[in-house]
Amino acid sequence: MMNTIQLHDFCTVAITERLHTDPHRHLAHQWTIALDGQPFEVEVAGVASQVAQVFIPSLTTHQFLTEQGHFLTVLMDSDAVLRSQQQLAAWVDTLARQPLTPELLEQLLAQLGMFNATFDPRVERTLASIREADALDDISAAQLAALTDLSESRFLHLFKAEVGVPLRKFIVWQKIRRAFRLLTEQPQRKLTDVAVQAGFYDAAHFANYVRENFGLSPSDILQGSQFFQDDGCQHCSNDDPS
Repeated sequence: MMNTIQLHDFCTVAITERLHTDPHRHLAHQWTIALDGQPFEVEVAGVASQVAQVFIPSLTTHQFLTEQGHFLTVLMDSDAVLRSQQQLAAWVDTLARQPLTPELLEQLLAQLGMFNATFDPRVERTLASIREADALDDISAAQLAALTDLSESRFLHLFKAEVGVPLRKFIVWQKIRRAFRLLTEQPQRKLTDVAVQAGFYDAAHFANYVRENFGLSPSDILQGSQFFQDDGCQHCSNDDPS
């Protein structure tokens, strides 16, 4: 089985050949469609159905029960990029008429504002500072506010209004991205070492945040993935996930 997982600032995209999970829930909104058009079995909030696409709101318990197929899943962590289910329906229509290519995927994500988003220049400066930081734990709201010439409270309000998620949540997401990037670049390393380097206290701390955001453990996410991609680390190989 070959899966592709892509991490972006405001969403996660997965293309998989299997869709079978235990009941779980996560903070992200989830949209899953069958790229081959074949209905799959899913249970959402205790209601089972056979569908070719499904939208699952944040913190809704769900379970997938399909062994084989071709699926696209988008996890959207920010309400700011969630336009409407009508927009998602337009995706389905587009994918029904042409194959999914990296270029088409980027175009579709752009329609949801996930690429090339423009922010207030003050927020852009803080985003750059976060992404370039060697140690994410060393970043404070006061330090970032100083880059914007705003008070800490006004900066935090501006950041959430522009980005769509609170500052602390965005930093945690960057830690998760950094940890997965390290796991794919250096799969032989111990999970604890990777977690600490990414800014978590230990492996359990990292795993808890991953489960909270994705509803799965780090090993569940990486299992069977041949390519794990990050927009700062394209085509990171993961031939031997552990």
